[in-house]
Amino acid sequence: MPRKKLTPTEDQRRQVKSLAAVGTEPRDIARLLRVSEKTLRKYYKEEISRGPLEANAKVGKTLLDMACDGKTPIASIFWLKARGGWNEKRNGDVPPAAIPDFVVAREKKAA
Repeated sequence: MPRKKLTPTEDQRRQVKSLAAVGTEPRDIARLLRVSEKTLRKYYKEEISRGPLEANAKVGKTLLDMACDGKTPIASIFWLKARGGWNEKRNGDVPPAAIPDFVVAREKKAA
């Protein structure tokens, strides 16, 4: 006897999208909903793909707002390092040369 066809509710769609947004694996979402991963991907494909995209966009916007407000300089530094290609090294910095081993030589006395 075949199973009844799945009809996703709006609450289930929101739940799947939210779980995907925070990085929950589809196999775990499927287990939570008590469906196969194949069924999950068939009925919730859009929510699985859009959840992480929307979350990243929202966090990115918040970070950009913090970086621009002047009150959160660490956000500006992080943004420039992550997105602007900045790093700690200056172009002219040369790493220190290795210190040679310390050698002591004894002179022989002339006979």
